[in-house]
Amino acid sequence: IIVPDCHEVIVPKEDFIRAQSAILRTGPHMQSELDYPLRSLVRCGVCGRVMTRKKPGKQTSSYYYCDKNRYIENSACPIGERFYEADLESLVIRSLSQVLQAAVDEEKRLQEAAAKTKGTAENIRRSILKVEHALKKASSEKMQAYERYSDGKISREEFLSIRNSLAAETELLEKEKTILEAQLNAMEQSSDTELHETVNLAASFLQAETVTNQMLRLFIDRVYVYSGMQVEIVYRFSNPFQQLLDSANQKMDTPTG
Repeated sequence: IIVPDCHEVIVPKEDFIRAQSAILRTGPHMQSELDYPLRSLVRCGVCGRVMTRKKPGKQTSSYYYCDKNRYIENSACPIGERFYEADLESLVIRSLSQVLQAAVDEEKRLQEAAAKTKGTAENIRRSILKVEHALKKASSEKMQAYERYSDGKISREEFLSIRNSLAAETELLEKEKTILEAQLNAMEQSSDTELHETVNLAASFLQAETVTNQMLRLFIDRVYVYSGMQVEIVYRFSNPFQQLLDSANQKMDTPTG
């Protein structure tokens, strides 16, 4: 559970973001010999222990394995399986790059949408309130029409005509509300400085020639590996950044044409 702003900050947020940007600009010559990309990230998907990394020999490549059998017999862990480092690195970096690219593209779309939006965020909120008021009014009128019909004050044909008219009006109001909420969301996200800086970090990662452990740990908390090279990546995204990704995924899932 993450509770933001629950105590006084040690490092100002702006300084922290600048530091992360500097990390992404780190060149290969500044890396430690122990700074292999997946250091401390790879864990067994069954027991959760950090997997042991076996350094390459003359005829072998670096690989990871779970050594829980040293402590517990009959374990469900993938005992005896080797997960080669090059394969894991390729999979993790490719998956992360796809996620970050989606976020970068979505932020660009939101910026463009915000630029086309007329008025201020407060004006859009007022418009949304007006639409919500109109929706409540239409619902109330529908109920009143039904009561009048039940009391015999209007005919069934008159009631159906009123109901259909209000249904058409409600549909238009709901569409208008959806558009306004999308405009407000785009405007608010486009002005979120922290989100914008995080997206800049993502863009820097995508442009980096060499990926380091520090760079991966900016975005990844851990990588769980299961038998058969099944991999689960746990990201460490802030809520605004995750919302940006959710928005991007919704666009991808929505059929067009």
